Amino acid sequence: MHPSKTKVLASMQQTASVVDDALRETVRIVASPRQHGAVFVGTVLLTFPLLAVSAVLSDLSYVMIARSNDADWDRVPPLGPPGP
Repeated sequence: MHPSKTKVLASMQQTASVVDDALRETVRIVASPRQHGAVFVGTVLLTFPLLAVSAVLSDLSYVMIARSNDADWDRVPPLGPPGP
């Protein structure tokens, strides 16, 4: 596997673990609303869907990058603006 691809996938795994931890915490808060108060639970209920969408998008991105062609990671972008 290309070294850059490996680095990107490792970074994405770290991001996914942070999002998973946040999702677990929001579920824990919603499961025990008396400990946290109604306002805090309401805020969590608004952030939970955003975290869920973020988790899905992160997972899809990871799959797409993992399945990408390793040879494409060797391409060098052009140095200047495209010609006329």
